[in-house]
Amino acid sequence: MKKMKKIALFTAILAAVILLFSCDLINKDPNTDPNNTSGEVDYTNHTNYSIRVKNNSGQRLVAFKGELEVDRIMGGIQTGGPYGLSRNLFGVDSEAFVLILLTEKQYNDNKSNLKALEQTPFTRLFAFYNASGTNETIFEISDRLGGNCTIEIQNLSKLDVEIRLNGIYGETLGFARNNTLRTRLYVSPADYLLFPVFIKYNAVKNEIITVYPKGVDDIPWYTQRQVGEDGISSISFDVSDILKGTSFSTGTAWLIIDNQATDTDVQLQKGAVVQLTPMGISSISSSFPRTYQIDMAKVPGTNKYAETANIGGYTVGRYGQGKPIGDYDLKVDTIYKVTVTGSANAGTLTVSAPIEQGTVDLGDFTQ
Repeated sequence: MKKMKKIALFTAILAAVILLFSCDLINKDPNTDPNNTSGEVDYTNHTNYSIRVKNNSGQRLVAFKGELEVDRIMGGIQTGGPYGLSRNLFGVDSEAFVLILLTEKQYNDNKSNLKALEQTPFTRLFAFYNASGTNETIFEISDRLGGNCTIEIQNLSKLDVEIRLNGIYGETLGFARNNTLRTRLYVSPADYLLFPVFIKYNAVKNEIITVYPKGVDDIPWYTQRQVGEDGISSISFDVSDILKGTSFSTGTAWLIIDNQATDTDVQLQKGAVVQLTPMGISSISSSFPRTYQIDMAKVPGTNKYAETANIGGYTVGRYGQGKPIGDYDLKVDTIYKVTVTGSANAGTLTVSAPIEQGTVDLGDFTQ
C-alpha cells in the first residue's frame, strides 16, 4: 500500500512538472526564437514566409525583428530577390514591427555586442505581418545604402518617420523611431531629394496610415541635399523642426470595398493589376470590408500632388469578371465606400457608385 502511495505521489509530481513545463512553452514570447541561441544565420529563401524583402544594396544582410538580439533574427538576405524570411517569430496576430538590417560583416564583427550598432545599423524599415493574408508586399532595400556618407535623422517627436527618395511614394532609405536621438544611415555619394513620411499602425483596425507634412502651396515638405562632394560627407535634419506649424495629408483617397455578394470573394483591380490593401490583402470576403488607398498623381514638372484621382480604370469582381466602378474623381484625404451585391454565378453581380463617408482623421498626427 505504501508503495502504491509513493507511486501515486511521484506520478502527481511528474504531472505537475510536465504541466508547468508545457505552460512555460505555451507562454513563450512569440517575438523571440528560443531555438536560436548560437546566433547562426539562416539564408534560406522561405516559401512559407512572414515577409518578402528585395535586396538592392549589393551586400548580404541579416534581418532582425524589432531588437538587435540573436533570438530576434528573422534570417539572412542574399542580394537580389525577393527573399522570404522565416515565420518563427510570429504568432496568430497581425502586427507592425521595425525591420532592422545589418550587413553580414557588421553582424559577424559585433555578434557579442549587437547593441553597439543600435544607432548605426545598415538601415531600419517599417514592416508588417498579416496573419490572415498572403503577405505579398515586397520591402525593398535601396541601392543607395552602404556608402561612406551619412544621413543623420534626429527624431525626438512622438511620430515614427520614414525617409523616402524623390517623392512621398518613393523608395525608402530608412526608418527612424519616435523619441530617438539619432538614426544614422550610410549612403553613397549623390544628390538626394528626401521626403519624410509619418506612419502609424492601428492594431484594432489592422490598418496602416501614412501621412506627409505639407509646406507652402500644399507641396510636401522635402529637402534637397548633396553628400560626397565639396567635403560634405554627412548631413542631418531634425524631425521636430519639420513638424512646427505644419499640416498633414495622406496623399491618397481611401476606398472601402464592402462585399455583400452571395457566392464569391471579390478583388479590386486597376487595369490588369490586382490591388492590395496597405496590409497586403487582395481578396475581399463577404462581410469583411477592405480599405484601399488610391494614390494621388504627381503634377508633371513639380513636386506637388493632385487633389483628386480618377478611378475610371478600376474594376471590382472575381478573377476575370471585374465590373467597372465608373468614371469618378476621388478627393484626397476623403473616404469612399463601394458596395458589391448580387451573385456572380447568376450574372447579377452589381457594383455601386462610390459614396463619400467623410474624411480621414489626422488627429493622431498632431503634436
